Amino acid sequence: MLAELAAAEIAKIAFEAVIGKLTEGAMDKGVELWQKIKQKLQKEPAAAKVLAAAEQTKSEAMIEQQVVPFLQVEMLKDTNFAQEIQTLAQQIKQVINSGNQESIAMNATAYDNSTVKMVGK
Repeated sequence: MLAELAAAEIAKIAFEAVIGKLTEGAMDKGVELWQKIKQKLQKEPAAAKVLAAAEQTKSEAMIEQQVVPFLQVEMLKDTNFAQEIQTLAQQIKQVINSGNQESIAMNATAYDNSTVKMVGK
């Protein structure tokens, strides 16, 4: 089950690059991830056909239902490939998460009955 979740997540991240859903900083790595997956799955004619159709229709459902099973098999057959794309997907997630996290620390102290208004991002 772990391989299935990993393959689904990896395929989703890679496909988000194809359809332009990734952030600017993550887009290049996302395209690289998609190309690695595409290159690996091109060896299987049925997988190549599904990949082409998914790219053309930009169908996330097609990725989940038809591409992920092919990706799972390849990840199980080739552990080096699995490790390579998992690492790349984790790097993409880190870029996305670091872009989403802005932390602002503010301290305000009122020593009387006045109101303190704090403004931040």
